[in-house]
Amino acid sequence: MGIKDGLRIVREFFNVQREVFLVTEGETVGG
Repeated sequence: MGIKDGLRIVREFFNVQREVFLVTEGETVGG
C-alpha cells in the first residue's frame, strides 16, 4: 500500500469520525 493510499484512508476515517461527532452533538443539543 502506498503512502497516498494510507493518507486517503486516514482522511476518510477522520471525515467519518467528524460526521458522527457532529450528528451526536446535534442530537445532544437539539434533544
